[in-house]
Amino acid sequence: MVLLTTGRWTLWDGFQTPWSTSFRPVTRESRTVIRRLWTEPEPFDFYSREENPSLPTAGTHRRLGQPICLGAMMFGAFGNPDHDDAVRIIHKALDAGINFIDTADRYSAGESEQIIGKALAGGRRENVVLAVKFGPPFDKDPNHRGASRRWITEGLEGSLRRLQTDWVDLYQVGVPDRNTDIDETLSVLSDLVHAGKIRSFGASKVPASEIVEAQWVADRRGHERFRTEQPPYSMLTRAIEYDVLATCQRHGMGVMTYSPLAGGWLSGKYRKSREVSGPGSAARLRRLPARFDASRACKARPCSVISAK
Repeated sequence: MVLLTTGRWTLWDGFQTPWSTSFRPVTRESRTVIRRLWTEPEPFDFYSREENPSLPTAGTHRRLGQPICLGAMMFGAFGNPDHDDAVRIIHKALDAGINFIDTADRYSAGESEQIIGKALAGGRRENVVLAVKFGPPFDKDPNHRGASRRWITEGLEGSLRRLQTDWVDLYQVGVPDRNTDIDETLSVLSDLVHAGKIRSFGASKVPASEIVEAQWVADRRGHERFRTEQPPYSMLTRAIEYDVLATCQRHGMGVMTYSPLAGGWLSGKYRKSREVSGPGSAARLRRLPARFDASRACKARPCSVISAK
């Protein structure tokens, strides 16, 4: 996970899958946002409505962590099951000045959070901005998923226990929940902010229309509002350039992009008829065989694109 920058390529928009072959020009407003993010990268700035009613054009703000974030998805059974090695990675990142870590309760069924809790024990927690996602199924229990008041309340307690902390800096709805009214979600998240168990909350993979709806509901119902959006973004996945970036800027939201290498496809190790080895490869192949089996996936156009010299 990295600070959102776009590079200096032509601004075209693909759809939400990295395998899309459909493109269309981005809007002028999105082009302006992307240019500002490239020259004035501040997507982690959180604005306060009380401090500045005219969001987001002017006013005071505060920063959330460094512009580089350590993603913890591959800690545990999803990738690297060696807890000591994962703790060393986290400590090395902290020693290098990275103070922002992102995880989720679903990552390795909570094992990622346990590893982070071990790494931050002994006084390191105070200096770290900790982001946690929830929403996707945590286990087979049908109540352990989504963005309902029941699961958010229960799920947060589990995350706090595994992380060995009393609060989460940024609590994020990991995927949109079509079965729960956004008013209920914003209400319980606001209650958790007021209780001091979370500092702020955001969302991930939410389309622009639902970002606007959430901001509208928060304003009219007197709730706290989403402060961040966490979308995938890479040279192969660029849908956010069309309207999500402009929408987030309009509402003063920070943007935290993930998967800059498109799940490893842009790393250079995936090639036609080549076996892939190394940490995480076997685990990813078991979970997502259609995506990470090079012999199958590279029959599609994307492998030809990434293999081009």
